[in-house]
Amino acid sequence: MPPETMSALPNAPTTALLSVHRRATFVGSSVKELDNTIAIVDAIMPYFPLSCHVISGYLDSEDLYWKVSYHWDLLTSMLEKFSARAETTGDDGVTAASLVKVLETVPPIPPRGYALDKGLGIPADHSSHQQTLERHGVLAKVKLEARELFIRGGVVTPSLEKDPPKFEKRYWLSIARVANPKFGKHRTGFALDIAGANSETTRVARALGASLVFNESSHVHVEFDPKKMKGQLLSRASVPDGLRCGERPRRA
Repeated sequence: MPPETMSALPNAPTTALLSVHRRATFVGSSVKELDNTIAIVDAIMPYFPLSCHVISGYLDSEDLYWKVSYHWDLLTSMLEKFSARAETTGDDGVTAASLVKVLETVPPIPPRGYALDKGLGIPADHSSHQQTLERHGVLAKVKLEARELFIRGGVVTPSLEKDPPKFEKRYWLSIARVANPKFGKHRTGFALDIAGANSETTRVARALGASLVFNESSHVHVEFDPKKMKGQLLSRASVPDGLRCGERPRRA
């Protein structure tokens, strides 16, 4: 008998019900969830292969501001690594060292340690929200220049951007866009970041009717907002609107 399949979109590729994951294999131990996140994960998990796993779910406001400092630290670190490898000059004489100097005009407090991946919110950033928003603006511009520098220096391959090899992924993550913390969709509980095989994540998420699929090279950002869903995997009635009054976000 052929495996059970479903197709959430009329013209979407049919995707098999694999049922190879347990929550422990599909959802990272540090991933935070609201009731709607839990409902979404439980509904989509059976369709994903073992090569795909959720690395981020619900993020509150402070998490989103902290994420800007994580990206600041990561990009600074990758520029320093790139500079030590070989000095490459971009357009208008831009170098890795010159971009680091620009980033250093808007440092977090403390300036380093966020990209060591010790956990969300570690270390705590004592910057004000306004300082973080200023950092976000500078970071967004530097990421664009760093992208061109990394391509020119050969540490990332544009033709492999949508599904890069493992050794390129941290470079790609460092130059990936980071949402303005005032508007980040992770605060809704409908957004997931899924790492692993990007092409498979993209294919399956689209087949399941995701309201947004955005390949960020290091992972894929996926949204299952039932108000915008393109299929019937999840319905507005089956997914809670988010955190209920008095509840706390759950961890996997």
